[in-house]
Amino acid sequence: MEYLNSLSYTPQYISSVYAEVFPPKPKWSPDDIPDLSEKVFLITGKAVAEDLLAHDAKVYIAGRSVERVTEAIEELKKITGKGDDRVKFLKLDLADLKSVKSAVDEFLSKESRLDVLINNAGMVRVPGTGIDQITPSGLNVEFAVNVLGHFYLTQLLLPILISTAKSSPDGKVRVVNLTSAAHFGSKIGKNGPIDYRTLEGPQSFLYFAYSQSKSGNILFSNELARRYGDQGIVSIAVHPGAIDTRPFAKVRPSCRPCSTQLLCVFMEYSLMRKRPTLSSPLVFIIAFHNPESRLIWEDRDVLCCHCAGSNRA
Repeated sequence: MEYLNSLSYTPQYISSVYAEVFPPKPKWSPDDIPDLSEKVFLITGKAVAEDLLAHDAKVYIAGRSVERVTEAIEELKKITGKGDDRVKFLKLDLADLKSVKSAVDEFLSKESRLDVLINNAGMVRVPGTGIDQITPSGLNVEFAVNVLGHFYLTQLLLPILISTAKSSPDGKVRVVNLTSAAHFGSKIGKNGPIDYRTLEGPQSFLYFAYSQSKSGNILFSNELARRYGDQGIVSIAVHPGAIDTRPFAKVRPSCRPCSTQLLCVFMEYSLMRKRPTLSSPLVFIIAFHNPESRLIWEDRDVLCCHCAGSNRA
């Protein structure tokens, strides 16, 4: 409760909540994607894979569960008519840094270019679901999966990203980092650095550790752009809106009556409404329309330095 009371419900936060419940009309659609037959994509999770395959991209879908990802790939093949040469599975457990290294080694053994990396996978640890709070490396599992795993994955892929940028017609490649309005619940950039109390013990429940991990996504995206923008890396943070994804399927039943009740009522209402698909903001970016690093917030372009008024830049 102490941490909840310390949250700052700024006008920007209230505006974001409003946009979650009443999202703007998408400005783009999968129809805006050009031919991608010469492009290679690596996605953690299967977001936007269908749209990419429909435009002839080669897509690597990285995931922890061989069964689930293989099933998803077979479904994508049926829908798009693409074969094994266009959509491939990459075994990856973001909570295990050794697994991240192995996945990158496997990818580099098969490909000599990478045009777009989409850091999409994420998780919310809910008590009673059998998910360990701490990884084998001794890290908070949400921060490990949502931030550190993607950071390490991107770092290992930097050489191939930079080399691909040099050979690309526009001299650029893209790194897309999925974030969330939940980052407004983090004190990072407002009252101080990471609050490690939220990464361990009872306060790690649901919102607190997750919100800090989403701030981490934005900070990482901004710093990646700052350090490597002059080498052709366009780093983009994306908040797609309230999407009823698998990690949140177990969240709503776990909500408690007091400190999280309002959050869960809002979440339930948002997810019941007709939402723009996750592809809506992403496909426009990965179609190479946006030439600079930025934040995409509920289908709105926001310059990276503004960071949606969140004070996270």
